[in-house]
Amino acid sequence: MPGFEKVSEREHRLWDLASQLAYITPAEDGASGGTIVL
Repeated sequence: MPGFEKVSEREHRLWDLASQLAYITPAEDGASGGTIVL
């Protein structure tokens, strides 16, 4: 798949940041807490 490496590398950084934010965000906040919205 052409350009797959670039896209996956960029998405990997986004997911890494999102997962860090999800970890920091307390789950007690309800729907907004610990969830990733795409």
